[in-house]
Amino acid sequence: MCGIAGYIGSNNIDIKRIKSTLSLMKLRGPDKQKYSFKKINNRNIYLLHSRLSIIDLNERSDQPYFMNDLVLIFNGEIYNYVELKKKIQNNVTFKTNSDTEVILHYYKLYGKKCFEYFEGMWSLAILDLKKKELILSRDRFGEKPLHIMQTKNGFFFGSEIKFIKKLAGIKKLEINYDKVREFLQFGYKSVYKKNDSFFKNISQIASSSIFVINKELKSQIKKYWKISKEKKNKEKYIKIIQKLKKILIRSIKLRLRSDVPIALCLSGGIDSSLIASIAKKKFKNNLETFSTFDSKDKRYDERKNISLLLKNLKLKKNFVDISGKLNFKKLTKQIDIYDSPVFTISDYLKNLLAEKIAKKNFKVVITGSGADEIFTGYYDHHLMYLYEIRKDKKLQNDYLSNWKKYVLPIIRNKYFKNPKLFIESPNYRKHVYDHNKELEKFFINPKKFNFKEKIFFNSLLKNRMMNETFFETIPIFTHSEDRTFMQYSIENRSPYLSKDLLEYMSSIPVKFMMKRGYTKNVLREISRNYLPNAIRLDRQKRGFNSSIKSLVNLKSKNFINFVNKSSTIYKIINKKNFLKSLHNNSNDNYMSKFIFSFISTKIFLDKNT
Repeated sequence: MCGIAGYIGSNNIDIKRIKSTLSLMKLRGPDKQKYSFKKINNRNIYLLHSRLSIIDLNERSDQPYFMNDLVLIFNGEIYNYVELKKKIQNNVTFKTNSDTEVILHYYKLYGKKCFEYFEGMWSLAILDLKKKELILSRDRFGEKPLHIMQTKNGFFFGSEIKFIKKLAGIKKLEINYDKVREFLQFGYKSVYKKNDSFFKNISQIASSSIFVINKELKSQIKKYWKISKEKKNKEKYIKIIQKLKKILIRSIKLRLRSDVPIALCLSGGIDSSLIASIAKKKFKNNLETFSTFDSKDKRYDERKNISLLLKNLKLKKNFVDISGKLNFKKLTKQIDIYDSPVFTISDYLKNLLAEKIAKKNFKVVITGSGADEIFTGYYDHHLMYLYEIRKDKKLQNDYLSNWKKYVLPIIRNKYFKNPKLFIESPNYRKHVYDHNKELEKFFINPKKFNFKEKIFFNSLLKNRMMNETFFETIPIFTHSEDRTFMQYSIENRSPYLSKDLLEYMSSIPVKFMMKRGYTKNVLREISRNYLPNAIRLDRQKRGFNSSIKSLVNLKSKNFINFVNKSSTIYKIINKKNFLKSLHNNSNDNYMSKFIFSFISTKIFLDKNT
């Protein structure tokens, strides 16, 4: 895990600005900072790298990494690099034990098709001096960030927007107010519907993509991977479970590869608990665990399940009580790191965890992120499943009775209390942008609801899950987890973000994905012999979260003063109506989310305008 930045174009960048940028990149890579300058015809190419040493700690693996006519800067991990080395070991001589060198050998052998072989997370730049082009690439799920800015004289790029700003010598970037308005009104799921950012003229390279810039400064982008059209898996149920179990265990094994110790973010749910159990029982890896709890709100206190698991596995635990912990200085620093508002309360809480993990000197952390989107994990998935099985009355009646008995009583979102929601209206999507209609009263000029989604599959449930995976939820937490943990020079890994896992799950019959009122049915089946039933069969969804009222006193003088202070946010938000809402004692989850978004966005705008 590292930081990268660079430029290709006709501008000359002075050494002072390069060194300032490298200094700014140190949080992402404190172990070594270096750069390279090359020239192709009249084009100047600067490649900057800041290293966090995880694999092959020797300086021979420092970057920029040179191999004949190739130069590489790379952020991330190629988890299957050992297997990839074995495939070509008779044809090449390796000088390091790193995954970095493997990338260039595969590029030499397979050209731009090399990315199809990699299993991992990355953002990288390969300068091919022979072909006279610069190749930028980003991993399949967008786990590692890569931003780009085109000017009349060339292209700047970097892991973070601030690197581009510093390298380009820009004093202040222009706010993208359309993006700000969309985020505030439609919530975090709207943020990555497009590849734009919260600053004008800066976008991100799309996930699963290659962005090529030639010597004439002409660019071309193409996908090296996309989910294939729906395949019909005709294997028997037991065979499907066995195969998925094998794929998941391999994914966890690869992400346990490290030359430094690894920590685990542990909630009381099945996702991270299963990772902990497989790591211990299958690979004898005693991951030290880090968890949050809310002592003021039992809805977000998972200590019972966590303690049960840790007693079972004999793992070391660390707890952080997050109640009353909204520290505005910490949040402001986090916003600076993000180059955007912090999107959710969960993102802020993970920052508290990251701080604790860093104090114990861990350089790698594993999270359970991605399982909800790949295995089904959200309350609206129940209702889509009921739509999918509507023609099988026996199966539908069985599922519906379990849903009414066990799930309905714990649902707070009014949209998800109607089991016929999608049966009556298959195209209903107003729930995705959480309670945006109710939020309109807070906006001076509310935007019109204009929801779009990409069609991957004919299946309603599977198609929604793919949109969550590529545009709505996974891009949010990949952005947030990268920034949160890299703030403390920690690499984050997500075993559920596996190409093989996603492709196989997308092929199985929908009827196997959920059963008896349970989401994540196949994951629960995989968990047999790994997890206690109290965790394996727990229906309630919690995760790393809290209510805004647990974090801050909304009626305190300090908070009211913060709200009253003049700000450009009031070009968007109706201040009078917002202040009135703070006196409302409602515990509605959507208001908790909105108030946090307001706080975060106000700080972002006040810092950048």
